[in-house]
Amino acid sequence: MIAAVVFALAAAGPAAGSEAQVRFTAAVEQAKAHLLLCRELYGARQVREAALHASHPVQELGGKIFGPIKRADAALGERVQTALKQPRRDVDAKVPRADFERNLDATVALLDEAVARVVPAAVTGGLSFKLAVLREMFAGLEKEYGEAEKKGKITQIVEYHDAYAFSARIQALYRDLAPALRQASAPTPAVVEERLALLARGFPGLTPPTSPIPMATLHEHLVAIARALDAVTSAS
Repeated sequence: MIAAVVFALAAAGPAAGSEAQVRFTAAVEQAKAHLLLCRELYGARQVREAALHASHPVQELGGKIFGPIKRADAALGERVQTALKQPRRDVDAKVPRADFERNLDATVALLDEAVARVVPAAVTGGLSFKLAVLREMFAGLEKEYGEAEKKGKITQIVEYHDAYAFSARIQALYRDLAPALRQASAPTPAVVEERLALLARGFPGLTPPTSPIPMATLHEHLVAIARALDAVTSAS
């Protein structure tokens, strides 16, 4: 099922930037999703879970993030690598919440700086590139949720939390590009926003819903969104 969503990525064309640039930027967005989830868990005093997710940007995404940054700027790459390890150190040390959030904000800001260093502003500012990154995030969401939901039940809370974080990040990325979409194609935002609203019902918070969204339904929503976004890319 993931392949159907990823296939839409290819339709974005050269204007979306290179495949490597898209995947790097999507990996950074996924890392930010993990960090923001960690922030929410720490605030909810779910320290063990916060520690687990604080490690995910390094363990699961470090290989996709550190290399491109270090090739562009070795010193910045070292700073990012150190910064991404800080949230886990802070959780283990049980630092005050205000200190934890301040350090986390600094790490997210450093990730944004890294994207600006690796990918030219002319690329990251383009609608096609933003759409391509969004589609890459869809594949990540499907993967995580596919590991969380089995036969109508959430069997892996860790994977649900990952999917919840990715879903929240997708919603935020869409809000950022929605004004440009409205200018590019009038019908598209209505279709996308309707599906995103339905998708959001599957991720009400840290606690999964009593009746989880079926994997097939989540996939249907993502495919519908991807097709609507493809229409914008094809017309531009």
